[in-house]
Amino acid sequence: MKFKKNKNENLQVRMNNIKIDHIAIRVSNFQRSINFYSKYFGFRQVDSLDAPPEGKEVHLESNGVHLELFLVKSAKEPDLGPLGRNERGICHPCFSVNNLEEIYKKMKYEGVPITLDLTTFTLNSGKRGKCFFFKDPDDTIIEIIEWSK
Repeated sequence: MKFKKNKNENLQVRMNNIKIDHIAIRVSNFQRSINFYSKYFGFRQVDSLDAPPEGKEVHLESNGVHLELFLVKSAKEPDLGPLGRNERGICHPCFSVNNLEEIYKKMKYEGVPITLDLTTFTLNSGKRGKCFFFKDPDDTIIEIIEWSK
């Protein structure tokens, strides 16, 4: 996979503000997984989201580390398209930034495959954010997120 070369200096992206936001994990049983991550690593549920196509997700936190758990009933469920395959295990890494739209525009301009366009969402707690998903040169799906202040 080749990306277009950037010929426009105005599209340079500042990347000194990036950090890992969360790791998404597909699980077969929410309560069993919450109990496991709580028992061994001190995670606690801090939020959730009810939204298709995943259905429901549960957000856990421990010592500044965030996990998103997605419920998957079968490892052989259909492909979810922009979010990756619907199988148990690690789903995607997510980077948190404070210049999401700048990065999004640069990636689109340079031909990076965007699998889920810029989306605004609200968690059940009222916390708001924007995100998009893309494929890296090895087709790994990655999420970029910016939380509202």
